[in-house]
Amino acid sequence: MGIKANLMSVTPFFAAYAGLLAFQKSSDHFKERSLHTVVALCLSVVGLAVMIGSKNNILRYVFLHVCIGGAFAPGTTIAAWLADNTPDPSIRVVVFGLLGITPISQVIAGQIYQRKYAPSFRTPLIIAMGITITAIVIFSSVRVLYMIENAKRRKLIANMTPEEIEEEKYSSVRRGDRKRTFIRAL
Repeated sequence: MGIKANLMSVTPFFAAYAGLLAFQKSSDHFKERSLHTVVALCLSVVGLAVMIGSKNNILRYVFLHVCIGGAFAPGTTIAAWLADNTPDPSIRVVVFGLLGITPISQVIAGQIYQRKYAPSFRTPLIIAMGITITAIVIFSSVRVLYMIENAKRRKLIANMTPEEIEEEKYSSVRRGDRKRTFIRAL
């Protein structure tokens, strides 16, 4: 069983690699992070939903590929999004330090995917789907808040003279993302 299980994990992890590569390449090409993160998470929810709702193990295995193809991509797009929106190097160090604690999710996964839930693992899959949907809501909300803030800043910039824009650029009164001319990456 151990060798067969290991061999069956090859194609899902290849799907994870392909999803990660595709989402990150697209994200870099379009210079957009939040929608790529949300779409990848939605793909993961689709895979989870089918695995929860189906009793057909072949179908569940196929949709495991869909789920994991979306589940691995957000890590890199989130890191890029944070970097894009954290221009101050001293704050970026703290932000990426906090991002470093995200592997705690692996500890949580180890606790919810217990043998007692086998063979369907319905309860852990529902928990994972709930967490993923929560992430979708959070990232979508942050995107909307950034869009509102960007609109305010663009309006303010439109009323500034070129001299005021240049002064703001080199001013030490406001730094990094606090500058009136800083437009958040979406």
